[in-house]
Amino acid sequence: MNRINSLLALTCLLPLQHVHGQGTISGFDHFSPLVEWQESSGREVTPLHASLLPTGDILFVSYFKFFADPELDLTEPGFIPEFAFVMTPSVAYAPPPATVTVQPELIPFSLSLDIDEQTNTAYYKSLVCSGHSLMEDGSLFFGSGTDVEIDLDLYNSGQLTESLVVDGLTESLTYNSFGQSWIQNPDTIGSGPLLERPGRWYGTVTRLADSRMLLTGGYEKVVPDNSYNNTVEIFDPTTNAWSIVSDLNDTPLGIENPDYPHVFQYPWDYGSYDLVLMIGGSGEPKFLMMDGANKFWYETGKYRPGAQEFIDAKAPAKVFPNHGSSSAMLPLRLPGEGWGYTNGSVMNVGGAHFTPMEGNIDVFDPGLNEWLPSISLGGGLRHHASTVILPDGRILILGGHDDVSAVKETELAQYVDPKNNFAVTQGLATMGETRGYHTVTVLLPDGRILIGSGNPGGKEGFELPNFRYYYPDYMFEPRPQIVSIKETMEMAKYSLLFVPHLTNVDEAVLMGLGSMTHSFDMSQRSVQLAVTDMEIIIQLTAQGWATVGPEQCVNQPESCFDLHAIQAPESEEMAPPGYYMLFILDENRVPSPAKMMKLERSPSA
Repeated sequence: MNRINSLLALTCLLPLQHVHGQGTISGFDHFSPLVEWQESSGREVTPLHASLLPTGDILFVSYFKFFADPELDLTEPGFIPEFAFVMTPSVAYAPPPATVTVQPELIPFSLSLDIDEQTNTAYYKSLVCSGHSLMEDGSLFFGSGTDVEIDLDLYNSGQLTESLVVDGLTESLTYNSFGQSWIQNPDTIGSGPLLERPGRWYGTVTRLADSRMLLTGGYEKVVPDNSYNNTVEIFDPTTNAWSIVSDLNDTPLGIENPDYPHVFQYPWDYGSYDLVLMIGGSGEPKFLMMDGANKFWYETGKYRPGAQEFIDAKAPAKVFPNHGSSSAMLPLRLPGEGWGYTNGSVMNVGGAHFTPMEGNIDVFDPGLNEWLPSISLGGGLRHHASTVILPDGRILILGGHDDVSAVKETELAQYVDPKNNFAVTQGLATMGETRGYHTVTVLLPDGRILIGSGNPGGKEGFELPNFRYYYPDYMFEPRPQIVSIKETMEMAKYSLLFVPHLTNVDEAVLMGLGSMTHSFDMSQRSVQLAVTDMEIIIQLTAQGWATVGPEQCVNQPESCFDLHAIQAPESEEMAPPGYYMLFILDENRVPSPAKMMKLERSPSA
């Protein structure tokens, strides 16, 4: 009773407003019409990076289509090769605009090309091919990227490939989501085996439980030669400094990937240790445990089904059977609410061309230290697909390439349901185009998914300058609504949730704000929350609010609200503090639109 009284005392802090439910429109999934991105000059825009911000907007980093636009004059004054831009998604259920005009947002070190007239060489630095993840304060952290040198004589003669020298980027940046401003951080310090300076391209950024940002993998050199940078380093926002966690001599082989290593903050609490799970292009999960100056690597030796055999068959050539897979850490469930797998299990979808992985879904269960039996994608293949955790716990698969099958399914969505023994079902709506390599895909607070860019044939440099909104099937069901809840939630503490009277609240989940590039989302996460029905009804009248019985709401149900208590996660490992979307689900697992929340660590932490 004391807990209930304490919670009721908080109601004065919560603004009450009635939210009408959405009507039922259809029983199926749906793709919106195409929306074109364009600069005001008419130039096409093809982003390779997309991150949902706590404001509800999306930050994109665009891509200069070097090989597709060889006639561009790189020496034109003021020419901006690559830039960021912010877009506000359209309103759900309303027809989207045919075109969105993009306002370029200048990145500090990429204002324009720097031309050395004596050598006729162009230089620029870019966040394209960077890693990025949301920080605890809602800022977006970028580590790695592209450092480019172009021989203009060769470029102007049409020798595009020969004109390029590309190395990894040393700089790192932070984007303030609320102030829409950039901060340049200290340079990274982890050097690869060949360059005499740090540099990283395709490095993965992971927010740790203690708010530090982990940078893993990638290349130091890219073109004309490539070389991996397997150092692991950490940026600490409290000290504004980098430190090496694992240097080249200590880091085991296997985290390297032709794209980004897939790295996850592990959800188990190991006291002062941070534990991360990494899966590289070989398909072997590896664990890194960190505690100050101490670190421990554990190599599982458990390769994704078919990966070891493929590697052995191609030896001594270096191959990456897990390349082109997309992955997600499966929804994290409360004790007693499990779905048959261990919290921390990771799903991989698709893989490298001409491998068994390309047509399969595989789950690594760390509790068993085993991969579960492979699940077929249904006969189709997916290389560089997108996997998005939905608020109802299913994993949505969109896009990807299939260069082999007679009947391709990449224009259709697939749903994988971990709750129901990983049953795979297929959507009915057709996207209308293939979106593979370089596709950007993020979950929006209203429950839709934005899917855009990507190339239709596996050819780099020919990305589509447009996007669609995808409406999962639950968007056309009667949906529960969140009327009000405090915008901050303290670790392990309770928050009061107000919903329309007689709303069934079967579950609540926190969903990480997506930050995707190259088929890997570095921020998405799904965490189930404990929900308690307070069995209290609040009625709002012109005189104020009061607790009432159900009989007083019979004639005016719209003025009545039910109270529930939602408990935040108990550990930072389960849900690293920061911004999340809060969804509630009804008894049919239909999710509400989300409320943006900030999960704060305990003051004593």
